[in-house]
Amino acid sequence: MAFPTPMPARFREFSYTGRWRYFVTCPTHKRARVFDSDQLARRTITALLHGAREHEFAVLAYCFMPDHVHLLVTGDTPRAAFRPFIRVFRRRAAWHCRDLVGVRLWQRGYYERVLRAHEPNERVIAYILDNPLRAGIVTDLKTYPYSWTKGWPVATGPPSTIVERSPS
Repeated sequence: MAFPTPMPARFREFSYTGRWRYFVTCPTHKRARVFDSDQLARRTITALLHGAREHEFAVLAYCFMPDHVHLLVTGDTPRAAFRPFIRVFRRRAAWHCRDLVGVRLWQRGYYERVLRAHEPNERVIAYILDNPLRAGIVTDLKTYPYSWTKGWPVATGPPSTIVERSPS
């Protein structure tokens, strides 16, 4: 008998609004390997970038693994609201990918960590970008098409953007 995955608890006294940085993990439903599909991964990247722009967030790094997504995002303005941004991103991605997935795209909850001022982006970015290497999917990070961060040019990446990655 399968038990539903509990939704992670949120800080009650924290507004999740403003210029905060968040390290986010969004698992797929039942950890299905849906992001093995190039078309599905690219549609989801597009949904991420559009949702971020609409909700005043900057995407600092991402990595779409076969069964989960890692993000480093930051609010660009004092009114940038994290929870509506993630909700819209996940809904839009699910809607745009429904013909490819055929079932639920996302696990019910997601995990976020609010980064403190003293925690450097570089460490989180290195963790995010190194995922395909640690998982044994690639032997050269430059060949993985579904991860990105500013600063390191690669041949593939998000649609309609200049794609850059940072060395780990």
